Amino acid sequence: MKAPPGLLAAALLFWGWQTGQTALALAMAALVESHRFARGRWDLARDDFSRVSDFCTFFFLVLVAIFALRETSTAILGIVRWLPLNYLPILAAQAYSAQAGVDREVFFLVVLRRSGAAREGEPRRLIDLSYPYAALCVLAAAASNQRGPGYYAGACLIAGGALWSVRPRAWSAWAWVPAFAAAACLGGAGHVALYGLQLELERNLPDWVTNGLSGGGDALRGRTSLGHVGRLKFSGAVLMRVKLLDAGMPPPYLYGGVYNLYNAKQWFGRSTAFTEIPYDGGLWRLGGGAAAARRLSAVTWPREGKALLALPAGTSAIRLNAESLQRSRYGSVRGRGLESPAMLESTYDGRTPPGAAPEPADVELPRHLADLLRAESGRLGLAGLAPSKAMERLESYFGGFRYTLNRSGAEPAEPISDFLLRARAGHCEYFATSAALLLRAAGIPARYATGFIVRDYSSWEGAYLVRSRHAHAWTLAWDGGAWRVLDATPAAWLESEEERPSWWEPLMDKLSYARLAALRWRSEGGGSGVGKAFAWLLLPAGLYLLKRLSGRRRRDAAALASSPAAEVPKLGTDSELYEVLEALERGGWGRREWEPLSVWLKRLEDSAERRFPLEGLREAVALHERYRYDPNGLTPKERAKLCAASRQAALDAAGKA
Repeated sequence: MKAPPGLLAAALLFWGWQTGQTALALAMAALVESHRFARGRWDLARDDFSRVSDFCTFFFLVLVAIFALRETSTAILGIVRWLPLNYLPILAAQAYSAQAGVDREVFFLVVLRRSGAAREGEPRRLIDLSYPYAALCVLAAAASNQRGPGYYAGACLIAGGALWSVRPRAWSAWAWVPAFAAAACLGGAGHVALYGLQLELERNLPDWVTNGLSGGGDALRGRTSLGHVGRLKFSGAVLMRVKLLDAGMPPPYLYGGVYNLYNAKQWFGRSTAFTEIPYDGGLWRLGGGAAAARRLSAVTWPREGKALLALPAGTSAIRLNAESLQRSRYGSVRGRGLESPAMLESTYDGRTPPGAAPEPADVELPRHLADLLRAESGRLGLAGLAPSKAMERLESYFGGFRYTLNRSGAEPAEPISDFLLRARAGHCEYFATSAALLLRAAGIPARYATGFIVRDYSSWEGAYLVRSRHAHAWTLAWDGGAWRVLDATPAAWLESEEERPSWWEPLMDKLSYARLAALRWRSEGGGSGVGKAFAWLLLPAGLYLLKRLSGRRRRDAAALASSPAAEVPKLGTDSELYEVLEALERGGWGRREWEPLSVWLKRLEDSAERRFPLEGLREAVALHERYRYDPNGLTPKERAKLCAASRQAALDAAGKA
């Protein structure tokens, strides 16, 4: 074995320390290192190594079956944790064999292995397992996930021991040790930095994706920034999958947040208090909406167990696995303690937008925009109109504006005044905000709502796909004792959004669906059944391996004794160059006992007394060294060339010596 003494023992003890298997690790380390004190060695053939490898494979399948039946969330880590024990037999076989490694083909069970007779005379291609096994011990120790500096320090010491044994001899210990220590310190600093970056990404990435990089607001706390919805529209990721549980059309809007106070480019809920929704009979009951109730199911992806639910108008009851559901007075519903993915079923009437009756804040105007809004409302003649007529006039007015996600130039200090007076172009947030404020300027209570539209049906999934780009904003106006929807954004925005899909979107949809199906299947208890089925599938594989382990062919002793070749000659010992060397030695040009072929050939070249050419000898020496030491050996053509070159060298030496 090429690993320095004690390296494998240190790696095994480190594994035992991290996994809590110290006694077992001590026994394994003693077995691995004791070969250095053993006088004898086993002369193991390829078939012997194959059987040991098959045993390790069978043991690995048993290990997989055990963890598949247990169905733990850390099954893979459990398998990795026991890999040093799993592959100990093959390492021990190498340690106590006369060979310097293990034949490569024994690791490829899928390749049909030929019999020993068919491979007779072929070179043995060996792999030394000592360093890979030490690395496997370090990996298995990591699977225990014991937090603290001990793991990194131990891994560095083991790596240092391995690298020390192969360091360039030009490096003294005084130079190599500080260099390695510096590299270890830099690696530790990088590890800490990456861990910190991981935590930061886990905390903030969902908010960055959902809210954008520049303050998208916090819908769970009752506020949203102007531009938050617009940033969502640049992605086609599927956020929800909605299925109708009865006949009919889907609800046009799914309500998320509802707000009634605009200031400093943000919408707020004047009252940020959320009240608990009662849970009764397996349902969260919001009240109302009993007449002509419809039902739908939806799958969404909460962040850290929390989400602002997107619900159809008139939702009266929700079936959802959650710790609590809360509702604001404006109709926003948030959940806590949610699973991911969260699967909900809602009962709704589809007609009643959420929210309590109007309050004074629903007609307030931001002070810096009040004069502009009153002037614009007066110019449109909204004052004195019935709410329904005022809404119709605003729809007609905004029909002359242009929908776009790309507003040219720098963001103005006050985007609403710029939108109304200069740009006359923007996305849904500008239309919804402007419509709400203009209605208020005419004395009509109005609120701002955000959520999603439902229109992208996937026949392949049998569900409506609610994508990030389907995020939308609209206005709620108080009319006839109820809130009514005013969607002032020109209808062309839908066609504009559907022109944005990328070519890989269908593939990502299917991958997303496959992930959802796997998670849903596991949450519904399917994992246990498949684990058992997988264990049964391992049975034929195990029987095949057991057959190989017990199916060693018995050779006939008499035939073996009468065989003229009881053992296979070592690689290259039948080279014709040996005959040339004997002939030259008889002529006084022999190679000294300590002399390599290259040094001997150089001595012949420099000799003034030599009278025979060396061309054939040079070629024969080069081919012989490849035949003797190269694991890949010679091709049949090169083997014939070695024979011819040796014959020519012998003739040259015999005729000119």
